[in-house]
Amino acid sequence: MRSKHYLIPLKPLAWRRAGLSGTKFFDTQIKEKIAYGLYLNRCHGSDPIFDGPVEISVTFFMPTAQKKGKSGYHYQTPDLDNLVKLLLDAIVSTNTIVSDDRIISVIKAQKVYDKVTRTEFTIRELE
Repeated sequence: MRSKHYLIPLKPLAWRRAGLSGTKFFDTQIKEKIAYGLYLNRCHGSDPIFDGPVEISVTFFMPTAQKKGKSGYHYQTPDLDNLVKLLLDAIVSTNTIVSDDRIISVIKAQKVYDKVTRTEFTIRELE
């Protein structure tokens, strides 16, 4: 079973609802998704695309809280599901890592405090 680890050395970002201008929707986070995609393309390199069922294990390293005594799991905003949504949008938009987001069968996600903000995840093929 093949697996690959990825690192995005940017502050984790949560998905936001698309905006509306007149009668047209627009993506307010397109620049952030492009930046994530560039890091993902660089990490993936020329490895073959994942095209069967996969598991994604992701850790979002959030800024350390200002108050003393806070460590371990991050339990404030942004919501974990919105962090995952933006990451999956970035993974799918690259068209170089997974063939389609339908192949993602398992997602394990957590957010923790850390001095260095980043997102790390591993994609692993399933049998």
